[in-house]
Amino acid sequence: MPVELRWVHADAALAGIPLGLLDPADRPGFDFGDGATSIVVSGHKFLGVPAPCAVLIVRDSARPRHHTGHDAGHGPGGDAVYGRHIDYVGSLDTTVSGSRSGHMALMAWWALQTWGLDGLRRRAEQARELAAATTQRLDDIGWRAWRHPLALTVVLDQPPGFGITRSRTGNGRNTPVLS
Repeated sequence: MPVELRWVHADAALAGIPLGLLDPADRPGFDFGDGATSIVVSGHKFLGVPAPCAVLIVRDSARPRHHTGHDAGHGPGGDAVYGRHIDYVGSLDTTVSGSRSGHMALMAWWALQTWGLDGLRRRAEQARELAAATTQRLDDIGWRAWRHPLALTVVLDQPPGFGITRSRTGNGRNTPVLS
């Protein structure tokens, strides 16, 4: 049975920007050309914006269309109209959950302008090098660690001791508990 309706979301919150800066031949596929319907990247992770924020990008063909009082959902130029008309601002609201402060968007823009493409590429490469060095150092001291070659993060075994004990929790599982 063929799948006619599908939604493939690429959660690229941390690594979307660094991976997107790589040559397409060197990175895993996660964009619209690879079949994604939507992609999200965070501004507060790789870019360092000081409060949680993100950009959600949706394939144009998947965006919801709403009748806005224009000619059957089309603007003056015949283009499809998206969003809901908000009377008190006299324009369309196309955000996911309504109006938001522009401060985080301004800070994300500032970070992009300050770093530039070359600076962001250097920053991503330095983060990958640090993750690789951390993985190697942990391996050297006998602490199992792993990372994907393009990852900025390191996966490691739970540390022994350090106030962490195993305890039965209400869900019946042996769960690490900080004590």
